[in-house]
Amino acid sequence: MILGYVIAVTVNDSGVVFAGTAAGTIYKSSDNGLSWTYIDSSSNIGQVSCLIALSNGNLLAGSNVIGVNYSTDGGKTWNQKNFGITNPVVTALFQSADGSLYAGTQNDGLYKSTDLGSIWDSIGLRTPFTKITSIVKSLTGTLFVSVWGKQSLLNGGLFYSTNEGSSWNKSSIAANFQAYTSVVNNLKEEVYASVFNDGVFISTDDGKSWQAQNNGLGYLGIQTLGISKDGCILAGTDDVGIYRSIKSTTSVKENNKIPSSFVLYQNYPNPFNPSTTINFSVPKTSFVTIKVYDVLGKEVATLVNAEKSAGNYSVQFPAKGGSASSVYFYRMQAGSFIQTKKLLLLK
Repeated sequence: MILGYVIAVTVNDSGVVFAGTAAGTIYKSSDNGLSWTYIDSSSNIGQVSCLIALSNGNLLAGSNVIGVNYSTDGGKTWNQKNFGITNPVVTALFQSADGSLYAGTQNDGLYKSTDLGSIWDSIGLRTPFTKITSIVKSLTGTLFVSVWGKQSLLNGGLFYSTNEGSSWNKSSIAANFQAYTSVVNNLKEEVYASVFNDGVFISTDDGKSWQAQNNGLGYLGIQTLGISKDGCILAGTDDVGIYRSIKSTTSVKENNKIPSSFVLYQNYPNPFNPSTTINFSVPKTSFVTIKVYDVLGKEVATLVNAEKSAGNYSVQFPAKGGSASSVYFYRMQAGSFIQTKKLLLLK
């Protein structure tokens, strides 16, 4: 049983669930939350405002007192990773597919690190009386940040950047909404955002337009969003528990929208171990090949080699037993369309 006000939850690649509380305590569960074990830590990091499991298996926690904290032993000990961050109140954390880390703060904007938190650089949104509540990057590389703003200043909202924070735009969900609580994305071109007291919204065009997705939600006080391993949306509320979408959002069979062009998406997760998913789109019936190569150009796997009708597809690339950490390239060809992307296996 967890004692305390749970603020942050994360799941690592092994399926272990970690939960952080307002009291600074952390618990873990190895049976999908049926039972919990208190992690006796020698470090006092303050209120755990956010918590993520990194691709290398370690933990990163955001505190309301001492900023970003890094643990290599499952939360037993923590080390501060704050160089470059001026405000130690860290309220949101995210790791992108390329391994970059993002940290959102209260009143001090957004930071990025490319060296696992050793050095942080400010990338904007430094607006007074705001709190960054969530960060995510879409499959096309657009960075989305939800901000809970002070109503009188009209400075909250969902912001997005297509150039890693060099410039920012405010989403057009609704100008009067200020209490943006969460933003997540699935393995397709879908981004979900929650607004307190206004529910859940979906975008299928990388944030250009949004539609409400509140059918079945009996309560709209949404505090956080998540996506389960089977692709269902989880909406946590401030009063009545968690709602779960009836259908998966990631099943290719459920996506009947015909794509307008060939697209090879970045694999997820990346870095990965033991397997990763590659999504691709085909606008018309075509013979499609997707092959994986090592850094020397040697073919190591053929994932697709068949005629595909128009639609959206996904394929798995499993690491072979005993494979060392390495960089690979995967290449899709369909007629004159050719595209190559990089993936990283971590052992």
